[in-house]
Parts: sequence; C-alpha cells; structure tokens
Amino acid sequence: MFPQVRGHALGRVPLTLRQLKGANVLQLKTASIAVAAVSTLVLALIAAALSLPVWIFYAALAVLVAGAFLLISKVVYAGEYFAKFHLSRRQAVRVWLLGAVLAHVTWLVMWVQAPDLRWWCAGGLLVLAFGEYVLTDVVHWLLTRPVKTTTLSTRGDADAQTVSALVTFKKALSLSGFDYLDVPAANVRMVSKDCMAFLVMVPPKAAQILRDEEKVEAGKKTVSPFGSDANEQIAISLRHVTGRPWRTDWVEISNVDGYAGVYQVTVTSRDVLNDVKPYYDRPVPRSIQDPIELSTCADGTRGFLPLASGHGEIIARTGRGKSNLLTRIAADVTLCVEDGGEAVFWACGRGKQYETWGQFLHKYLGTGQRMPIWAVNGQQDTVHMLYTVWLIIQYRQSVPLDQRGRRPMIIVALDEAADVLQDTSVGVYIGNRFHTASALWYRCSQRGLSAGVRLVRVGHRGTNGQAGDRGGDIKSQSAWSIALGSGDKDDIGRVTGNHKLKALKTPGELYLRLGEEDYRRQKADYLQEFGKATAPKTDGTPIPEIGWARRDFVIDLEPGAEVAAGPFYANRFQHVTPQFVDYMRLDADQFDELAAGPGPSGVTSIKQTAYESAKAKLSAALGLAASSSTPAVLTSTSSAPVTTSVPAVVTVMERQDEPTWADRVERLIFAAETGLTSSEIISRLQKTGELGGNPGVVRNALTTLRNSGRIDQPGGRGKPYTRPQVAA
Repeated sequence: MFPQVRGHALGRVPLTLRQLKGANVLQLKTASIAVAAVSTLVLALIAAALSLPVWIFYAALAVLVAGAFLLISKVVYAGEYFAKFHLSRRQAVRVWLLGAVLAHVTWLVMWVQAPDLRWWCAGGLLVLAFGEYVLTDVVHWLLTRPVKTTTLSTRGDADAQTVSALVTFKKALSLSGFDYLDVPAANVRMVSKDCMAFLVMVPPKAAQILRDEEKVEAGKKTVSPFGSDANEQIAISLRHVTGRPWRTDWVEISNVDGYAGVYQVTVTSRDVLNDVKPYYDRPVPRSIQDPIELSTCADGTRGFLPLASGHGEIIARTGRGKSNLLTRIAADVTLCVEDGGEAVFWACGRGKQYETWGQFLHKYLGTGQRMPIWAVNGQQDTVHMLYTVWLIIQYRQSVPLDQRGRRPMIIVALDEAADVLQDTSVGVYIGNRFHTASALWYRCSQRGLSAGVRLVRVGHRGTNGQAGDRGGDIKSQSAWSIALGSGDKDDIGRVTGNHKLKALKTPGELYLRLGEEDYRRQKADYLQEFGKATAPKTDGTPIPEIGWARRDFVIDLEPGAEVAAGPFYANRFQHVTPQFVDYMRLDADQFDELAAGPGPSGVTSIKQTAYESAKAKLSAALGLAASSSTPAVLTSTSSAPVTTSVPAVVTVMERQDEPTWADRVERLIFAAETGLTSSEIISRLQKTGELGGNPGVVRNALTTLRNSGRIDQPGGRGKPYTRPQVAA
C-alpha cells in the first residue's frame, strides 16, 4: 500500500490510531447500526434505573459526544479505507456520522425528559436504526458512484481535449490517494490523441509529512510520493473513471530532470510503443560528440545515446532488434566527419556478419566505392581487429600532448559477442602473456577511452559468463547499457541495475541505462530492412539506401595510427567485391566442417586449419592471394612468442604460458577421478595458492566451460562438474 500520508488532510496533524487505520465502516454497516441502537438503549435504561441527577446525566452525555466526535475524525482521516476518497467526500462522511451521533443524543434526551413518551421513543429508535441503514447505503453510493464516462481525449479542439483529459486525470489521481498533489493546468501537454503528459508537483507540507513518516527509500535524492506500484494504482483508477480497460504500462511516472518534487505522469489510452517508429535518413555531417537520437518515449520525447561517453552493451534475445539497433548506431557514426568530431565504425564477429552488414553494404558491390565501415568475419580476424585496436591505443597514448592533432574516434562493434569472447583457442601475445579474445577486449576497454576508442558489445544475455574469462571486468567498464526484450526475466535487471522494471513486449522496445537516469520504456527507430519477407513495411529509408548515402563520408585514421595499425589493417577489404561477400557469408561452423581431419603437421589447432582452409579455398577460386587479407599466423607450439615483423596472432590448443582461469579449472576437473563441485575446485586452488581472494573468477570460468561444452554437470545446478564423456 501507499504511504498513509495520502489519506491525511494536508495541514492536519497526522493521526496514528493503528487499530482503526484499515477500518471498513461502510461494509460493516449492519453490525455498526445494531451496536449503536443497542448501546443507546442500554444507556437510556441505566439512566432511568439509577435516577441520575440531570446535571450528571448531561455531563456524561457531553463526554460521550466528545469521544464520539474524536473517534469519527480519526476513522475518517486515518482510516485506510477512506484514503482513496477525495477530501471533500471524506468530510461528507464525517458530517453524516456526526449527524447520526446527534440523532442518538436527541433520542436519549427525549427518553430522560419525557417519561410518558418512552414507548413512542422505543419505536422511534427502531425507525432511527432503519433510517440509518438506508442513509448509509445512500452515502456509500455517493462515495463510490461511477463518474461520467470520459476518455483521455475527446473530439473538439485541442483546448477542450486538454481540459477533458485533465479532469479525467485529476479524478483518477484522487481515487488513487494522490489528491494532495498539484497538477498545474498550464503544464499539461497533449502528445497525441492517445497520449497526455501531466506535470505533478509535491507540495512542501506533503514532502514534510513523507519525510517525518520515513517513507523515503534509502538512496533517493528527492521525497517521492510514488511507490513502485503507483502506476498500477493510477491505471486501476483510470479504468474506474473511464469505464474501459487500462493497462499498467500505459501509465509512466518519471522524475523531471532531477528537480525535487517534480514528476511527469505520462498516460496513454493504448500501447503507443507497439507502433513501429520508422527512421528517415538525413545524411548531414555531424560530430561524434553529439548524442545519437536513437528512440522515442511514450510522451513523444526522444531518447539519446551519448556514444562518446564510454563503452557500452546491447543485450536482447533473438528477434528483438539488436542488429537493427546496431545498424542505427552505424548510420550515425558513419556521418561523423565534422572537424574535431570524426569517427570510424569497425564491425567484427563470428558468423551472422553478412546478415547484419550485407544490407548496409549491398549497393557498394562492384562500384569501386570505398566502404564506409570496416567489417571482418570469424574468430581469427576478430582477434586480429582487436589487436589492431590495441596497437593504435598504444601509439596514441605515446604521442606527446603538444603533437596530438586530428584523432578520429574508433567505434568497435562486436555482434554475437559470446561466440567470440568465450572462445579461448585463439589469442594474441602481448609481451610474454597470451591474451584470449575476452582478455584482449578487456584490455582495450581499460585503456581505450583516453585513446579515442569505444567498444560496443552485442549479445543475448547479461550474465558475466557471456563475456568470457574477463566477463565481470568487461561489464564493469560499461558506461551505458541497452536492454531489449529478453527470454531471461532477470536480464533487464542485470543490464540496467533496476530489477523492478517491467518486461518489454515488442521488438525495438528498450530501456537505456545512463548513470542515475530514470528508466523509461522507449521504442528504437526502425530502419527499413531489405530482402526479408517478414520485415515490417514502412515508408522509412531502406537500409541499402542509408548505407549508399555514406559513400562521400568515408574517412581515414590519422597517418600515425594508419602505420601503427599494421599490415592486417593495411590489407583489409576496402571495397565490396565478390570475394568480400563470400568471405562475410562464411560462418564459423563452415570453418569447422572444412577440417574433417586432425590437420597437417605443424598446425596446432583444427579451428585454425579450418579457417585457413576456408580462406585458401576462396582465394584459389577467386584468384585472390591468400596473404592479401590475412597477416602471418604463428604455428609454433613454443610457449615463447616468435620473433616476427608481423603482429603475432597465434592459435593454440595447449599452452605452457600462464593459463587462463578456464584452463586451470578444466585441468583440475580432468585430473580428478570423480566430479568436483565448485566449492571443491575453489578449495583446491586456494590450497595451491593460485586463487587468492577472488573465488568469483572460478564460477565465471565454470560457466564459460559448461556453455562451450568443455565440461559437463550431469546432475544439474549445484552438482559436481565432470569430463564431457562422463555425462550420461
């Protein structure tokens, strides 16, 4: 229930009669009226039997009347049942109850002063009780009578619609127990015929009562009268006022820009966020420092993503609009060519790359025009791209401050991130330490902000294990997060940090986390898809047209970064050719299918063999030199890095350098005669001195190993982990 202050009359001293706080007098009318009649009759008989002096009788009567008046005031103003009624209606109930008390007092006076009329008085008491019964029904009907049916917007001019909506909203607010809040008529905004936005202010007296009664949640900056279920309470009242069904998520409450005691209540008469919001392209140069206008809120205001603020993540299950949202970000980044606000967009991932970027680059095929983005496909080339980013970070941070000039920001987007970051078979040596994709991604995020690098991770779930061995560290680096619909009911809470948010129902609906901002449901702009029969049809700009409109906005890195990036960057695909299309269409599973055997001598990984076989097959068929798009690959099984002039990306299955946590845990499980629980694994690592004080890395490693199929847990959660072949 809501704070009891909502049932108080502002300006009065809060009443605290706890036993009457939830009194439901009207529903107990029969018993109450019977008790009142019997009590009156008993008092009359006592007065007659004792033959009390008149002055004593009237003194006792005055005390009883005063007590009744006090009791009635406390019931009406402190009772939870009456809290949902407007102050004027509560006052009417109080007058009615006081009138009933006076009627009983008058009867007692007549009984004592006119003994000859006592038989008539006895009959009069029955008539009084019956009259009270009937009048109680009348009062109950007056309190709960349905208001004339209205809608949030009626036909007529805008002013008439606004007035009608304001009247409807105030009635619903009153029924919800918020009648003490101020709703200035001048601040009512009509968004559309289905949506109104009301500015609501908390009066100082109400704020003081809220504070005194300790109704403020810990950590809140303002005294908020709204509980977590306030939107549902208002929706119930709107249903009662309008006479039509009303959904909870049609009412949205948000603080206005952090101002104390000022809230906006957005009310819609249907689910306006179910509508597709088409994107209309405007290929005008912009700066990466300007936030991306990404989405639309229910009240018609736009949602902005400050991409330059830091690294981020986009989490949603399949079919909820992740790829469309990522393309929307790319559409803005590829327009960032203003001096001082330039940016380049790099895309990587393992599989599904053609599905994501094929539409955006479709019109470039065979034109000779440079691509507006750099895209790579596969585990090996994704690690190559991340290592290229690392080399640029090192270079940029080594340039003296007085020599730094133009430095385009690098936006790196990793689609289907779990497939890449959970794979530990491919990595890169930095110094003498081997870095998996997860470790390399974390290192780039850790050092990349000052070097003009922003990383965007796109995945299906918000758990740490989805980002590999360094998942917890990677998530901690996220400055912003976007949650779309998820199959895991807890994912929205994991991503946003707010576990009270409602589930998202339609594709494109999202919550955007930006520091301490309020979370409002938003609808992402929809880019009209091409070549998909099931895609919604709008009059928005098709994705191929958006991509083609970027042909005159292609920019390069600064000369020093171009050199520091190395041969992999220099030999990248810059044009959409048949070779590039075939390269993007190959999936990681196809690489595996090409490696049916153990591979030639000297190659240390079947995955590496498959990948190189796939590229060699393409190169031979298309007349492309195998080395034109891939740097040299190390095949040595030595634990020490091999001296080479090319950035050393290596593929290994068994490493003698410092192993990852996943490797250490896997080694323990394989060495055990029986399965090991997580507690047993942590205990063994602590005894050897390897673990230190952070057992969380072991649990993350177990999740990674289980998801990748390297270990099994036959008994389910909490049971021992075993080799895969031990599973039943």
